[in-house]
Amino acid sequence: MTVNNAHIIRALRKIPLWNSLSDKELETVYYRCKPQKIVAEQVIFREGDPSHDLYILLSGKVAIMTQQKGQIHTVTENETFGEIGLVTKNVRSATAISSESCNMLRMTLFDFNELLEHDPRISALMMRNITTSLSEHIIRMNRSNPEYIADN
Repeated sequence: MTVNNAHIIRALRKIPLWNSLSDKELETVYYRCKPQKIVAEQVIFREGDPSHDLYILLSGKVAIMTQQKGQIHTVTENETFGEIGLVTKNVRSATAISSESCNMLRMTLFDFNELLEHDPRISALMMRNITTSLSEHIIRMNRSNPEYIADN
C-alpha cells in the first residue's frame, strides 16, 4: 500500500487513542511507527506472548480471540489493538489473527516509551484516552454480563 502522510494523519485522527492530538503530534506518532503488510490468516501475536508492540489497522480485519471464549472482537479500519499490554506490561490476553490481508502500522514498546518520555502532552492525552477507553469497556462488560466482575 502506498500512502502519503496526509492520508495516514487523517486515519490516525479517527483513532480514539490519539484523540485531541494536533496534526504535528500525529506526525510524531506516525514517525514512531513501521508500516506492516499482513496476509490473510496470519497470526500477529498469540495469547501469552510478551506485549512488545501496538498496532494501528489501516485496512483489513483482525480477529481477536481467547482460548477460553473464542472470537471476542473484530478489529476494523482505523482501530488500534495491543496497546493495553504496552501500558500494563502484561503478556497478551488474546490472540490476534488477520481475517483478510491488512495494512497496518506497528509501534514497538521502545518507540512507545520514547514517545511517552519525550512528549509530555502526547503522553498525558494518550493515557487519558486509554483510561477512558478502559472505563467504557468495563461499563459495557458490566451491562452485558453482570457476572463479569465475579469471574475475574
